[in-house]
Amino acid sequence: MVYSATAEVKWEAPLAILIAWTPTYFIMIAAPTIAKKMGPIGIQVFERVVGLLCTLLAFQMIMNGIRSFLQHWD
Repeated sequence: MVYSATAEVKWEAPLAILIAWTPTYFIMIAAPTIAKKMGPIGIQVFERVVGLLCTLLAFQMIMNGIRSFLQHWD
């Protein structure tokens, strides 16, 4: 969705969203079963790993924004 403005044809962005939503839908449907199999400790580990990944992604986006700002500021 972030790069939808750079799509060359109109159907690329909706197709990319659909491709991302499809496995997400099935994972959400299977979430209770997955949670039972992982157990409480497995869920805590998974939460921490996903939290770390989100933090790293956010940091990278902030650094890209700062870099872009500084390049255009000169």
